[in-house]
Amino acid sequence: MATKIKKTRRNSTTEDRVTLLTEVNRVCPLCGKDLITTKNNRTLYAFEIAHIYPHKPNKHELELLKDVKRLSTDSEDLENLILLCPSCHSNHDKYTQLEEYYRLYDLKSKMIAETTCRSFFGDYRIETQITDVINSLSKAMEDKKGKLPKLDYDVFTIDEKSDETLNVFTESMIKSFVRSYFITIREQFEELDKSKEGSFDLIASQIRTFYIQLKNNEKDKTIIFEQICEWIYIKVGRENKVGCQVLASFFVQNCEVLK
Repeated sequence: MATKIKKTRRNSTTEDRVTLLTEVNRVCPLCGKDLITTKNNRTLYAFEIAHIYPHKPNKHELELLKDVKRLSTDSEDLENLILLCPSCHSNHDKYTQLEEYYRLYDLKSKMIAETTCRSFFGDYRIETQITDVINSLSKAMEDKKGKLPKLDYDVFTIDEKSDETLNVFTESMIKSFVRSYFITIREQFEELDKSKEGSFDLIASQIRTFYIQLKNNEKDKTIIFEQICEWIYIKVGRENKVGCQVLASFFVQNCEVLK
């Protein structure tokens, strides 16, 4: 007679909870509720650790999920765990449709990819002059406010780089930024090169090198673009997030990114 193996739940450590909290940015990924709150100077933890593929699937779930993609064959692996608020955990504790499973699967897949990309942020530097370019761009736009020319810069380069992993809204945003700001940014870099020769080539090579690192670990172009924007944003001191997106779009058109 075969011995039935009892599956043991993972005893989560502080490190586990910190990792999972960081992935969801301390909010429930399904409803947006804060997972950590304070009351009367006390920290309250309003989250539960949920299994994406069930810890102990019932008969219906075994049949429903028999052919699904899984992030790990071990249901107690961190890659199969996600933090939810108690309400959402209760609602998603038993699957009745595949869409419910894949909603959590897709969310966690993106979180894992983003975490991997962020792990490289500290290993790659970018010249401090990048801040000057963003500030100069902002000033140039402010000076021309209300009288910006309608530019129709050719964005064929972006069309050539687009594939099914580049979200249509992200692609549209990149094209819009390129049409509006590409020439102005190029002029800002030309001015920077006059004061310090080779600045543009150095910054472009740093952007390119970081992109290659991300590309070697992630194939989704939307995630890669978002993480390049986030990397620049952190490197310039978390200022002017949209300006960082505009600058990243420039480097897509200029062929350093998303080749």
